[in-house]
Amino acid sequence: MPRPATPAATSVPLLASSYTSSVSDATDAWDAHRSMRHYQHVQHHHIDRAATFDTSNWRIPSYPDLNIVQATPINMTATHHWPSPGAGPLKHRSTGLADAVIASRDTSASRENKRVRLSPFSGSECSGSEDEAANLHTPVYSNPNSPKMSKTTSNPAAHLNPDYAPLPKARKGRRKLGAAERKEVHELRKMGACTRCWGLKMKCGEGSPCPRCQKLGGPHQCVRVHFVDLDVFSKWLNDTYSRSMMHNVLRWSQANPRTITICHEVNGISLTVRCHEFIPILPDQLDYWYKNAYGWESVATAPFAMKKAVSADVLDKYIDDHVQWYVENHFKNVNPIMYETFRVALNYANANPKDNAIIKGALKLWTTHQLLLKGAAIIGEENLRMQPINIPASSLNGKIPLPRVLSNQLDHLLERRIWQAERQLLAELQRRILSRKREEWLRVYFCLAIVLNTLERDTWRLYYWYFHAQDGYSWRHPLSPSQLIDKNTRLADSLAAHFQAISKGLTPFAVDWTREQTLALVSIDDEIVRYIESTGKLVRDQENVRRRRNILADYAEADEKSFDFLYSGKILII
Repeated sequence: MPRPATPAATSVPLLASSYTSSVSDATDAWDAHRSMRHYQHVQHHHIDRAATFDTSNWRIPSYPDLNIVQATPINMTATHHWPSPGAGPLKHRSTGLADAVIASRDTSASRENKRVRLSPFSGSECSGSEDEAANLHTPVYSNPNSPKMSKTTSNPAAHLNPDYAPLPKARKGRRKLGAAERKEVHELRKMGACTRCWGLKMKCGEGSPCPRCQKLGGPHQCVRVHFVDLDVFSKWLNDTYSRSMMHNVLRWSQANPRTITICHEVNGISLTVRCHEFIPILPDQLDYWYKNAYGWESVATAPFAMKKAVSADVLDKYIDDHVQWYVENHFKNVNPIMYETFRVALNYANANPKDNAIIKGALKLWTTHQLLLKGAAIIGEENLRMQPINIPASSLNGKIPLPRVLSNQLDHLLERRIWQAERQLLAELQRRILSRKREEWLRVYFCLAIVLNTLERDTWRLYYWYFHAQDGYSWRHPLSPSQLIDKNTRLADSLAAHFQAISKGLTPFAVDWTREQTLALVSIDDEIVRYIESTGKLVRDQENVRRRRNILADYAEADEKSFDFLYSGKILII
């Protein structure tokens, strides 16, 4: 490229950049300026047609040492004219450049308050001192390693028009829906998205199953309702059932109250109850019913009941004291998968009580239900004139049962406590599931395994009533056993479907699951890693596989563990 004649030193412009701040040779400054202007013109697709030399064969130069994106001269004279945006190619007219200004940086504290207009495109003189101009009009570098790298990029139109202002961004809005589309959206919102579409963040459709679940198929359940609305233990709040259990209308005698000690298990954990004698009116206020291998049996009891219920704090402590004992003894040597699951869940909850309080709440719910299934017996010197049961086929053999009314009252207190724990637990579970956080996966898994096992025990209890509803001790609830079993199944399906939605392909008990995946899922907790690896082997054991496939066929009226994996098996293999 031919080099123009070197202009006089008075016509050399100042390049507002650090690399020219110490240049003393006006010729070198002019060369750098001409190179920069050529690069800027080519970059903006403008051609300088008025130059005195041929520019048709120019190529974009490379300046690796300077690394310039944009640098502009300052103190341009007012005779330098610039076209407005859209006026066509840039026509370079004869101009006169101001004298070069070479000055040191201004380090005064008042520099921040000074305002200097430095744009050469304004067509007017710049104000302010020359050293202010030299310091404030800095270049923009493209090298990210440069200490003065700017993250802003200039708009080409801003260099051509001093009054340029970007148009405000149009606010993005949804397309207006037609009447038919609005009606469809309204119906879908009322119905709710299924758990699969919710987990995939995709639009759901009508029908059960929805179109996506019907197309994808598989064992996934198309469930639309959030499980917090499917609580099953609210069945015990029915007014008719509650009145029949609490016996609120009793004629009390003038006898002194008595204090007895009761227990559910032979483990040294007991509860003190203060009871009063009443005058019986109906025969069923004295008949105590219990199950044995041959069905229902009854025994006459004494007329004693509670005037005032056991306080919530005392009952809660009694339940909490049983958690450790049931976890360590209930599944041992019977169901190794559940034994390890409950044991590791308890240790995990105790290791961080604040963050894992939801797991401890699930264990207390399960423990309370176990106490309800077991039933209490009298221990100690005071026996309320009651005699032990001497029937080898009964679970109460050799034990003194509670009086009929007192037993109903205590059972109903446990039932209400189960309902309260269930409501709190389901609300917290739904909150954690909707958060979609990976670190919540293990907590959710433990909670679901415990809650689903509780539903399995309740379903086992209802199955007995399903076959023996009118055998001796009659069914008292307004809803039939089959209806309550259906409610348990719906809640279990919803919990399993939500867990599958948040798992997103996580199958820690599958055959192809690796140790590296386990470490990424549960961090470096050695006990959890060993649990997942050992449980994966137990889940794939042929005996356990056969048991999960034939649960209803293995139902036993005297064995509550016969329904294990009826619901909890849905989260072991996803």
